[in-house]
Amino acid sequence: MTRPTDKPVAILSPDQIVDLFHPLPGDAALKILVPASARRPEFSAQLNPDTMLFTASANKTFVLCEALRQADSPNVASDLEAKKLTLDSSVWSFGSHIFNPPQ
Repeated sequence: MTRPTDKPVAILSPDQIVDLFHPLPGDAALKILVPASARRPEFSAQLNPDTMLFTASANKTFVLCEALRQADSPNVASDLEAKKLTLDSSVWSFGSHIFNPPQ
């Protein structure tokens, strides 16, 4: 991936990132973890990381798009159709009328 310009990118500290979330209404929680690379140390920013919040479709849309982007290939349709997914007690969503854990 290339950057459109050679200008340096402003890097925010973990505290600066967390501070951006404080004025938002309602409950807020985040946990950003970027593993270390050969050029950069690990990065972590957290705000109430143990608080579980339901993110609904916004999160599912992002995850689906990223999964499809990673799976993209000339044979993506046939690859997806050939892979059988198990729908069991490990696949459910709290509060969903469709994906309820099996009884």
